[in-house]
Amino acid sequence: MPSKFQLSTLVALVSGAVCALSVRYYFAAEENVMRKARVIQQQRVMELFEPRLAAKRQQLQVQQEKLNRVRGVTEEVGGKVLSDVAAFAERTNSNRLKDLLTRHGFALGTGALKEGAIK
Repeated sequence: MPSKFQLSTLVALVSGAVCALSVRYYFAAEENVMRKARVIQQQRVMELFEPRLAAKRQQLQVQQEKLNRVRGVTEEVGGKVLSDVAAFAERTNSNRLKDLLTRHGFALGTGALKEGAIK
């Protein structure tokens, strides 16, 4: 049979362990509360920026649609304009225009862009 001293030592150790675990639980709970507060704060900041972000997305979409329309016109008309400029350069024997077209990848006489030319 254990002595009173051994029982009191065991009780003291168990109560110390319970106390230590209680302190650890308190700090863990406090940390969780602080994390939740940070998450809530970040969500509020995001909610503040959401309307601006949506407006910027809308602006970007409008700009992209304009660019797509311009690109379509450029692809449709650009080659014709370059062909007309090349024909004019040939007709007037304009070396400056011919050099300009050649330098930027337009093959004179064929009416087409050279491979690897900037479109």
